[in-house]
This record gives sequence, structure tokens and C-alpha cells, in this order.
Amino acid sequence: MRQRGEQVVMPEELEAIKGEAKMIVTDKDDKLKDVKRYRDIVMRWKGEVDFAVMACENQDKIHYAMPVRVMMYDALSYADQIAILKKEYSEKKEKLETEEFLSGMKKEDKLCPVITIVFYYGMEEWDASRNLHQMLQGSEGEELSEWMKDLIPNYHINLVEAQKLWQEGQLKTDMQMVLGMLQYRKKKAELQKYMEEHRYFFKNVDSDTRNAILTLLNADKQLKRLREQEGEVDMCQALEELYQDGVKEGILKGGIQGTIESCQVNCTL
Repeated sequence: MRQRGEQVVMPEELEAIKGEAKMIVTDKDDKLKDVKRYRDIVMRWKGEVDFAVMACENQDKIHYAMPVRVMMYDALSYADQIAILKKEYSEKKEKLETEEFLSGMKKEDKLCPVITIVFYYGMEEWDASRNLHQMLQGSEGEELSEWMKDLIPNYHINLVEAQKLWQEGQLKTDMQMVLGMLQYRKKKAELQKYMEEHRYFFKNVDSDTRNAILTLLNADKQLKRLREQEGEVDMCQALEELYQDGVKEGILKGGIQGTIESCQVNCTL
């Protein structure tokens, strides 16, 4: 049994793959059309199984249809795997039996598991549905009856809330420090205190951590400009540029200014 917080997926076991998934469907006029969806991050994982598809959807806003969205993404990923199998058999000119031809795969063929994580780093507590059943209603607006739940397959999302993850102290990487900073986006004094307590970290961060900080702060413009920089980065300068370009939605001006002032003082020590 895996323990909560145990590291299972190692960085060296991951390989980036295309984030596009598509499926051919028939519309109401019996015309074929592509249904395409693009994931934020998709990796192939060589771990406990031969291969698994690991996907992540980044959310800074609450999404009230997330179970259906993830369900569609995952279904398209599985459909894409079947299409690849079918194409491979066709290219090898391998004859399939009637049932196999209809399915596009053989009885012994297996698909790679698809695991989708919803990483939510917004300010408000997640109050949307966490599974498909919570989105459905029974008679007179009540919850589904038990017999209907038995007939309707449920679909759960793997929701990771940044604030709760930080509070539980589950992270083993620099993200623990990064998410800790985000807790004080609207609290100038506490943000200054946090930066002071961890000035050894924020004074010099690597480019990956810098990119993570700017992304979580919705600082897309700064991220694009600084992406090419390699090696350790002074976050004092990065936050100064963030402030000069204007504070993004959801981040109070006073909080960012407090971060800059604190960082300017600490970096001179």
C-alpha cells in the first residue's frame, strides 16, 4: 500500500509527448469531423506499468465542469491509443478477425493507463464538483438516487489544491517554498516575513523554479522575457519587473510591493 506523500514518479522516468488528442465522430448530418482537445502537460511514464500517460491540467480559476472535461480528455487519449493500434495492424497488413476489425484491436491488446491531475492554484477554495455524480441531478433537483448511481458510471477527478498541499507539507522539492509564498499573496506583512525567513532560497533560484513562480503569479509576460536565462536567478529583479509591468488579476499591489521591498533588503545581507 502506497503511503500519502510517497514519491512514486521519478523525473528521469518521464518523457514529454504531444498534448493533442483527437477522435473522428459523425455529426447530425452523417459527416465525419475531428474532435480535438489539447492538454496542458502530457508525459509518458515508464514506472510500475510498462507505460502510463500522465497528464496535468493547470487551473488558476475554478472550473465547474471539470469532471466532464477530464473525462473527455481521458476518453480521447484511450481512443487515440486504439487508433494507433489499428493503424499499426493496417501498415503491417495483418489480417484481423471480424470482432478485432470492428474493435480496431485484438483481445490480448492492452491500453496504457491514463492518469490526469488537476492542479488548482487559485485564491478561492475549490467548491466545484469533484466527480460526475455530483454534477447530475435526480428528480426535483435532488441528488441522484442510489439505483441511478449504480447504473451511471461515475468519474472522479484527481484534484490537487496548491494551498492544501502546502499546508500538509507533502512536497519534497522547491515547490514547497514556492507554494508557501503564494499563501501570502494578499498579506503584505506575512509575505515580508516569509521572504525574510527564506531569503537563502529566494535570493538564488534555478530557472525552473523561477518559471514556476512567475507562472503561478500569472506573470506570462515576464516568463516569456526571462525564459532564455539559464542558471540561478535573482528573484528580486524578477519581482521588480513584475511590479513595473502591473500587478496581474488576483494579486494585490501591496503584497507584491512588500515582496520586492523585503527581497531588496535581504539580498543586500
